[in-house]
Amino acid sequence: MPQVILIDDTPIGIKLPLSKNAKYGFFNCNTDILAEEKQNFINLLMTMHGERVIHYDFGINIKKEIFEQSSQQQKSSIIEAIVDGVSRWLPHLRIKELSVKTFEDDPLLSDNEVNIKIGFQLLDNTDMFDTVQILLRS
Repeated sequence: MPQVILIDDTPIGIKLPLSKNAKYGFFNCNTDILAEEKQNFINLLMTMHGERVIHYDFGINIKKEIFEQSSQQQKSSIIEAIVDGVSRWLPHLRIKELSVKTFEDDPLLSDNEVNIKIGFQLLDNTDMFDTVQILLRS
């Protein structure tokens, strides 16, 4: 895979949430590869199947899991969905750590919350590491 070298503040993608910026055109842009990949990862995690036009099966589809009874099976389903989704839609990333916690694991969580923490790195630059943490509530 060829390595991409960016010079200065070359825009990579549109930064979310949307905001105006005359420097890059109409929208503010990410200029850091890791920030762009983290944003892409969050978008993948938070997208349900059917929400993305043309790509019906884009997304992890984990929001449906918070309505299931908390169990080891629920955690396994979430982990499997994340690993499968990343391997399909973000194959240039490697998951280094993945934890799924419910109220059984963390007394600060309510019985309808799931806390997911994922550490990831770029395959072609293992020095670039970041984490994504989301709290799902029903």
